[in-house]
Amino acid sequence: MILYIILTITITEWRTKFQRRMNLADNATRARSVDSLLNFETVKYYGAEQYEVDAFREAILDFQKEEFKSIFTLNILNTVQNVIICSGLLAGSISKRRSLKASLP
Repeated sequence: MILYIILTITITEWRTKFQRRMNLADNATRARSVDSLLNFETVKYYGAEQYEVDAFREAILDFQKEEFKSIFTLNILNTVQNVIICSGLLAGSISKRRSLKASLP
């Protein structure tokens, strides 16, 4: 149980930076889209549609990169937790089997 708690806290603290980066990238993507929509007349007037499309595409790609890292680290956390729980259940089952086997004549 102690190993589970220690590893959960350690991995959660480690993956917090990935979650923060993903949130910042998400905020940048939303800000870029809102800015483009609010200033669409100016963008049209100066013919900067391609610039806005490229900037928005770059923001989305950055967000997707950070989202992948965040999801990957969450999967690492879940896998470590599952391995610890399953190992504990296996150890308990083996221990119980040995004690039952020893108590039989």
